[in-house]
Amino acid sequence: MRIKAEKERQNAWSDEEMHKIGLKVIVLQNFYTYGEVLEAGEDFLEDFFQDLEMEIRAEVESKVGPISKIEFFKDHPDGVCKLRF
Repeated sequence: MRIKAEKERQNAWSDEEMHKIGLKVIVLQNFYTYGEVLEAGEDFLEDFFQDLEMEIRAEVESKVGPISKIEFFKDHPDGVCKLRF
């Protein structure tokens, strides 16, 4: 029961952070598939997310502006990541 609650907490994002003045947050869903994560395997999981982060930064920062933080919800079945500007 506790494990399930912890997993749900890790796969959630907080609306409280978005209400701070000047904070801009974008949540992307279905950005990658859980199958791609499994396919990468544990040995290459960090490389997989580093490559995704580099792609996001290159594409988004050139059009929108600098990203201060990218957070991946690695165990989320819907391939979710959060961009903070």
